[in-house]
Amino acid sequence: MAQGTFEAQIEGMTSLTIDGSSSPTQTELTDYLVDGVRDVACRILAINPEEAVLFSRNSTENDANGLEIQSGIVLGVVRANGDDATKLNPADQISSSDRFRAKDPDSLHFRSKYNPAYYVSGKSVFTIPDPADNSNKDDAIITYVDYDATVAFGDATDTIDYFPDKYQGLVVQYASCRALLNAMGNTIGSISAYVAPVISDSGVDLTTMTDSNWSGLDFDFDDENIDYRTWFQAAGDMIQRQEDFELAGAQLEKISTYITAYQTSLANSGAVFDKNFQKFTSDYQWMADRHQRLYAEYVGYFNTMQGQKQQMMQQAAQAQERRRG
Repeated sequence: MAQGTFEAQIEGMTSLTIDGSSSPTQTELTDYLVDGVRDVACRILAINPEEAVLFSRNSTENDANGLEIQSGIVLGVVRANGDDATKLNPADQISSSDRFRAKDPDSLHFRSKYNPAYYVSGKSVFTIPDPADNSNKDDAIITYVDYDATVAFGDATDTIDYFPDKYQGLVVQYASCRALLNAMGNTIGSISAYVAPVISDSGVDLTTMTDSNWSGLDFDFDDENIDYRTWFQAAGDMIQRQEDFELAGAQLEKISTYITAYQTSLANSGAVFDKNFQKFTSDYQWMADRHQRLYAEYVGYFNTMQGQKQQMMQQAAQAQERRRG
């Protein structure tokens, strides 16, 4: 019976909300699932290579182009005998350096349809004699470990091809760990540099002053009445050139009022930044803790499997030793 989708299970495991523009995106989640299938299979086969058949598939070849195998793990090759599609002879693996002699009828290494061979070159497997399109009478069937690269975020969690159901939960854990790392990186990126405070009145930003085309007093300072960068120059002119200390006092009071308002806005902006920083920090720490736990469970599964395998091998060795004794 089909279960929930990978996306739903990973969201439940990580508390993330994943869509087309989230961190991670659904596309990135699909990449993590594909990587997870490969990682789980490689880890298990490194411990229990005898389980390779559980991750295998068959492909039929009827030409000499060879079959590319991403895993590099070939479990077996058979070839039809050229007369009957149901008469399949097992092929032996040979070195790629012997492939030319295996095709030479005068060589002792020659391989016929009745004792075929195969060799691996690069990522591909080639059969000798070359398979041919002859009503399946010259087909080669290659059994190999394959990784399902078609798994996607919206698939049900029991639909991974060439993959045992008992291990599919590990793929969810792997992708969940990767999703959390992605979200953690996005959280760090969201803690931006300090944002300059904004002094506003009725929604108008007073730190972004514009020319009001006011045409009053003009002391040869461009926009001296609205450009706060010229206010100290204007005050200096009132004191040093005009010697109008009363007007200079009013100008300095205007500057003081502006600075007070700016300081208030500065404090408010700092409070908002601190609040956001605390939220980002809290979210990051939660995700980091969750990632650590999930990854420990993921790796722990393989460590337990490795320990059980070693124990079985030790018991087998002890039993054999007792039989000898």
